[in-house]
Amino acid sequence: MNEIKQNTQTGNESDRDFNQNLRNAGEKKMEKIKNQTTGMKINDIDTLLEEDLIPNKSLIDQYNRKKLEAKKLRSRLTRLADEIKVLGDKIKNIGVSND
Repeated sequence: MNEIKQNTQTGNESDRDFNQNLRNAGEKKMEKIKNQTTGMKINDIDTLLEEDLIPNKSLIDQYNRKKLEAKKLRSRLTRLADEIKVLGDKIKNIGVSND
């Protein structure tokens, strides 16, 4: 059970690192766009934004889907661990009563 909690904590830390990296990358990209857009028309800026930001959005969506899937699996694993513990306790109780 401690291993699950440790993995959860490690996962949360890696989520924070990943999100921070995305923010940093997004800020750098926005700075790049800002530098490129000086003196450009609005339509050109919109096109530039679409070209530069949409691929990151798909990666973020994929990351969020995987994160949700991992959360569901973690919940299921915790539930199964609880069921195994209950069954183990029942087996111990049966063994004690037969002695």
